Amino acid sequence: MVQTISKTLEVDPNRGNDQPSARPSLPFKTLTAALVTVQGQYLNQAGHWHLQHATGERFPITVPDGVMISGQEASQGEGVVISGGGTVPGQTTASVAVVVQGQGQLRGVTVQNAQGTGITLGEGSPLIRACRLVQCGRDGVQVTGTAKPALIQLRCEAVTGSGIRFSDRAKGEVKDCIFQRCGQGIYVEGSAAPLLLNNKCSGNQVGIQVTGSASPVLRSNRVSQNQNLGLWIQGNGRPDLGQSADEAGNIIRDNGRGDLRNDSGQALVSVGNDLLPQRVTGPVTLGISQRPDPAAVPRILLDQPITQAPTPQSAPIPGPVSPSSYLYPHPL
Repeated sequence: MVQTISKTLEVDPNRGNDQPSARPSLPFKTLTAALVTVQGQYLNQAGHWHLQHATGERFPITVPDGVMISGQEASQGEGVVISGGGTVPGQTTASVAVVVQGQGQLRGVTVQNAQGTGITLGEGSPLIRACRLVQCGRDGVQVTGTAKPALIQLRCEAVTGSGIRFSDRAKGEVKDCIFQRCGQGIYVEGSAAPLLLNNKCSGNQVGIQVTGSASPVLRSNRVSQNQNLGLWIQGNGRPDLGQSADEAGNIIRDNGRGDLRNDSGQALVSVGNDLLPQRVTGPVTLGISQRPDPAAVPRILLDQPITQAPTPQSAPIPGPVSPSSYLYPHPL
């Protein structure tokens, strides 16, 4: 059942007031206070602001299940900034700016945390869309546990660690994201198995790194002009780089020390990727596609359905249900 929106709240650090007596004439001053109020079934709206310790925020900011925070999606969070960090109670001492729970959503917001991680996702199927993760001292987005998020149209820049890091048994989807000037654009470890679709990794130390027993599925990504390696596989990592009936379509070119390095010791199969054999290190077999060549097959035959490829372990997750709470722009 689609959840209905029952209330709209606004946040404005310039003219807002967190006192209950200020409602309904004035918006909240802090996102922290607004989120306490929306514990339940509410819709939140907020807009152009820079939320930080100095404006009264308490970190990490926690987005509950069913709540959406929405800033400026069209500009990927320009002018809508959450900056800061704090420790998650009962967990590690690492600094985190935002925690999104359950099916919570964060859209159109810039997140900064010079001392640690931007966004942490440890459960459920949250949606993070059209956000910027910049100047984070650790990772931009950290996906742990059994979380299955949809991470769509993110821009990760100037991140010391990984733009997005998957660990444990996390799955989910990373789609249409850009990674620049990160330690690793995308880092997949543990037994994680996300789908990486149509992302661009350039100008990082390493474009995509796979280690542990991770088995991500890579489709239609461009990994180019990274300073060290394009795709680096370690440990028992087993990325899906295409199958005979399901070409991967990745472009892995022009990276500093090599385009694909397989240090796992296990032979990998690559089907339908743009790779130069002389830029590949380690056991990699270039597989043969079963898809017909359009130049050699009559059009009438190309229109016939082909055998469906096996569903990847980390298929795209369904879109999250409509939120019960929500944050929209509030004009200055």
